[in-house]
Amino acid sequence: MGSRVRPNPDKLFEVFTEIATGGGQEESWILQQYPADYDKKDMLKLLPKFAVPCQIESTGAELFTFVLTNVDSRFAFGYCRHAPNSGTCLCLLSDLPWFTLFYKLLNTVAEIINCKEDGILEPFLEAIYHQNVPIAGDIVFAQTNNFKVEFSCICPDSNRLPSIPESRPLMEYFNAVEPNNMIHVFASMLNERRLIFTSKKLGRLTSCVFGAASLLYPMHWQHIFIPVLPVHLIDYLLAPMPFVIGMPSSLMQKARAMELGDVVILDLDTNEMTSPYDDIDGMPSEVISSLKKRLKNSNNNFGDGLARAFLHALVLLIGGYRDALKLRQGEKITFDEDLFLQSRPTYLQPLLQKMLQLQIFQQFIEERLDMLNSGDGFSDEFEYENNMYGDKAFNNKLKNQYREWTINMKKEGGAFLRTMKDKVKDKSRKTYKDIKSKWYDMQGGKDLGDTTPARIGFDKMSSGKSSSAPNSPTNNHKSFFEADLPPLSSPKRPQTAAKTFSGKKEILLSTERLKRYNVLRLDDEVRSDSDSSLSETPGEDQDGYNYKRVSVNLMKDMHDVIYQTASDGETDWVRYGKLQ
Repeated sequence: MGSRVRPNPDKLFEVFTEIATGGGQEESWILQQYPADYDKKDMLKLLPKFAVPCQIESTGAELFTFVLTNVDSRFAFGYCRHAPNSGTCLCLLSDLPWFTLFYKLLNTVAEIINCKEDGILEPFLEAIYHQNVPIAGDIVFAQTNNFKVEFSCICPDSNRLPSIPESRPLMEYFNAVEPNNMIHVFASMLNERRLIFTSKKLGRLTSCVFGAASLLYPMHWQHIFIPVLPVHLIDYLLAPMPFVIGMPSSLMQKARAMELGDVVILDLDTNEMTSPYDDIDGMPSEVISSLKKRLKNSNNNFGDGLARAFLHALVLLIGGYRDALKLRQGEKITFDEDLFLQSRPTYLQPLLQKMLQLQIFQQFIEERLDMLNSGDGFSDEFEYENNMYGDKAFNNKLKNQYREWTINMKKEGGAFLRTMKDKVKDKSRKTYKDIKSKWYDMQGGKDLGDTTPARIGFDKMSSGKSSSAPNSPTNNHKSFFEADLPPLSSPKRPQTAAKTFSGKKEILLSTERLKRYNVLRLDDEVRSDSDSSLSETPGEDQDGYNYKRVSVNLMKDMHDVIYQTASDGETDWVRYGKLQ
C-alpha cells in the first residue's frame, strides 16, 4: 500500500472536540464539538479513549498525537493538547500529518477558550474548517471576529525529507535518543521486530514514535502502529505480529507483568534499550560505519542531515533494486528477486535475502514499480540520493533505457490506434457502397445528374480513390455534403462554388443548382417526415424530377461495424491506454 497517509483530503480537519478528562476517577467524555453535525459515531466513541489514554500528570501543556486506523488502513491523526489543572483535553482529528501546524492551532484555540468570550470560538473554527486544503508553502490564516486573536502558519512540504527543527517529531527524537540507539531502532524496524517505546511525557513518547518511523523512508511501516496505547488496549502487547507501540510509563509496570515474549524496549526518559536480538550485528558493517560517521557530528544533523544519513544507508542497502528491473518493450516493468540478490555484493546478500520476505520491502518494490509504470520515473528524494551515490554509469544507462521504454510504449499505443482506424475505414467504405446501392434502388434507377452533390459523392466513393470520405464517422467530422456550406437557416448563400473532396480533382458545384435540395446530414436518429433528408424545393429552373423522401441513418447502419471492430481490440486498447 505504501504510505498510510490518505491522499488528497478535502478539508484541513474532520472534527474538533473538547474532552473532559474525568480526573482519573471516571471515563472521559466529549464536552463540545465542531462541526456539530459530524456523525461518525465510531470515531467519536474512540476519541475520548485515545485523547486521555491514562492519567495525565504534567507541569506544563502536553502536545501529543495518536492515530486511528480506518477500514482502508489509512491513518487519521488525533492532535491533542492537555493543560495542567484544566480538566479538559483539546483534540483535532485530521487526515494530514502536519504536526507543527496543528499544535500551533491547538494553542490558538486554547487562547480563545481562555478569553471566556462567547461567540468567538465557533466562527474561528468555521473559518479554518471551510478553507481549501493548501499546498506546500501556502499560509493558513484565520482570526477571531473581535480581531484579538489570529492564527497563521506555513504548510509543510510532505514530499521533502523531514528537517530539524521544522519537524517536531524528528527534533524530539534527536534530543531524546543517542545515535547508537537510533541505529539499533532502525535495524530492529528493518527486521520488523516488536518494539515498545516508553516515556512519562506523552509529547516525547508520540513524537519519538513518529520520528523513528520517518527514518524508514522510502519504506513505510506496514504493521500495528500505535504511538500512544490507551489502557483498554493493553492486550495488543501480546500480539504475535510486528508492532510499534508507545506506552506511557504509568502503564509500563502492568505491561512488564504480561507475557510479552521477544520484544525490543526503548525507555526514552533514560535512553536505555533492551533487545533479545543482535540486529546491528546482522547489518553490513559498511552501512553501520556510514551511519556512525554521519551521526558523529551533531551539527551535521540539523536541517535534513539526520534524515539524509539514514536515507543514504538505505541507498547502500536497497538502492541496487534498479539492477533487477526488467524493461521489455510492450510490457510492464517487473522486478526479478533472484537477479537482485545476484547483483548485490556478497556482504549484503544475507540481509537482503531476509528483507525479500518482509512486508516493508515488498511494499517498497510495489511502490517503485507503480511509479515507473505510470511514467513518473525516478522522481523522489530516494532516487535523487541513489543517483548521487550509486553507480553513475549504470544510472545513466538505466535512465536511457527507461526513456526509450516510455517512448516506445507511447508509439505502440499510437500504432494500435492507427490499425483500429484503418480497419474501421475498410468497413466504412464497404458500408457506404451498400448504402449507395440502396439509394439508387429507392430512386427507381434514375440518374440524378453528374452535378448533384449526392451523385458526386457516391461516384467518388465508388472509384475507391478518395481517402477522406470514408473516415470513421463522428459528429466532429463534416460529411462531404456539408463541406464549406452554410447552415440551411442562413438567409444568404455564397455566390462562389463549394469544394467537396480532397481528391485529385476539385469539383465545383453551382450553388444555383443546390437551391432545390436540402442538405443530407448524418444524424444519430432517423429524421421525421417533416424534416426529410431530401425534399423537392420549388425554383425557377426546376426540371420536373419527382424525388422521393429518403430516411438514411448512416450512423445506425455502421454501428455494428464500428463497435465490433473496437471490441476486438479492447484488451490491447486498455493495456496501451494505461501505459500512456
